[in-house]
Amino acid sequence: ATRCPNCGKPLDDGETDLVLRYATALRHREPTRACLACGMLAELGDLRAVPPLLALVESRPQAYEVLVAAAESLAALQDARAVPVLQALLEDTEAVIPARLAALRALTRFGGEAARAALAWARTCDRPSLQTEALALDLGDSLPFD
Repeated sequence: ATRCPNCGKPLDDGETDLVLRYATALRHREPTRACLACGMLAELGDLRAVPPLLALVESRPQAYEVLVAAAESLAALQDARAVPVLQALLEDTEAVIPARLAALRALTRFGGEAARAALAWARTCDRPSLQTEALALDLGDSLPFD
């Protein structure tokens, strides 16, 4: 059987459902593999990917790039279940700034109240990078407000 060179797991486990395969790969110990899985789940556009992506964000993995990729994937999938989880990531002072910036950008892609609330919060937070990003996103005419 063909095995992953990083973790030794079998690659030909017989699973044919791509959403399930990539959802399992979200927990790969190699961050680049988990990021790839996030991107592929977004590309598939199947909303069954939302719960495992939400669980990944809520677990706050140590590799910030995985959090960023998960936030971007949730933005692409546009499922309202992601809004409170992304808002919590944005407001999490223990989370790294790149992940919080990704959450802010993701929330603005939802438009409407999710975008307004995220931008309002970021404008008044104590992190200059979040304030600057909120200003830049606010000035960009690309927000799909209702």
